[in-house]
Parts: sequence; C-alpha cells; structure tokens
Amino acid sequence: HNAAVGAGDVVLVTGASGGVGTSMLSLVKRRGATLIAVTSHSKMADIIERGADYVIPREALSDVDTLRKTLKRECGQDYVTVVADSVGGTMAETAMQVMCVRGRYVSCGAIAGNAVKLDLRDLIYRDWQLLGATRPHASCFSDIVSYLRRGEFKPQLAAHYPLEKLHEAYEAFTEKKHIGSIVIDVN
Repeated sequence: HNAAVGAGDVVLVTGASGGVGTSMLSLVKRRGATLIAVTSHSKMADIIERGADYVIPREALSDVDTLRKTLKRECGQDYVTVVADSVGGTMAETAMQVMCVRGRYVSCGAIAGNAVKLDLRDLIYRDWQLLGATRPHASCFSDIVSYLRRGEFKPQLAAHYPLEKLHEAYEAFTEKKHIGSIVIDVN
C-alpha cells in the first residue's frame, strides 16, 4: 500500500518464499504489477506457481552488475520501479541500485541485517522514495479483510505447530525449506 504499486510497475520482491514474501506476491499481483521474485533455486518452481511473473535466484543479488544482467536476461529490462524488501542487509543495497528514477523502496523486514549503505546522491538525483511498512494506512486492514472474504488473497501457511512444539517450529524455520508462514498456536 505504501509504495502505491499498480499496473505498469515492475516489482522486485526479496524473500519471496517467506511468510511476508508470499503475502507480498499475492498483493502485488492483485494490483496488476509485473512481479519479479527472489528466492533460492530449490523454491523457484513453487514461487512461479504462486503467481510470480519471473523468479531469480538470490545469488543474483550478490552485486549490482550480476543483478542487472540477470534482470535483463530473465525479464527483458535491467531495472525495477519498486523494491519490496523483507530481507535487508547487502541484498537491500544491491536491490536499490536497480531502481529506476523515482523508484520506490519499501522495507518490511531486516532478517539479513538492519544497516545498509546508501549514497545520498542516489536518493537525491534519482528521486527515490524510501518507505517503511509497519504503520499502514487506516484502510489497509479493512482492505486485506475484504480481499480475504472475496478469495482474492490467501495467506500461504507452510506449517502449524502447537506451542508445546515451539522448538520444532523454530528448527523448521531455520532450515528454510518451507514456503509461507509457520504458525504457532498458543491456545
């Protein structure tokens, strides 16, 4: 919502196989944008099935030149209009560098690191918008509920654990083999 994604946008979603990432896939596609998902090789086919237009391996974000070449080869262009990032760290730094003039970067996580290097000249001269995503507009929650009711949005649940099996849930999470959210039932 904060990045005002719409038809005509090309959105790069990092962490596309996680709980937040799979939700971003659904919401981006719902808005009619072209979706480029970043995930591990082993999850690429599953992410395509979940609606991504293109999927690139996270190793493509090792440096800006590699990412630009991968985007050009896979998607036909070497830039995006929006980065929806749930990973942070050096992946965020690289992803920002392929944003177009007036590109929008929205962060909703920092599992790979909370500090990033940013050359302020990029922000100034490329007229970027940098946005957070933890304080949504008042209408966001009601919009999500209406999407759920109409079947336009379905959270991807990878597994469900009772609280007594929290350790098993944590192990499953750290193995990173799942796609979607791991839910802990506290009742």
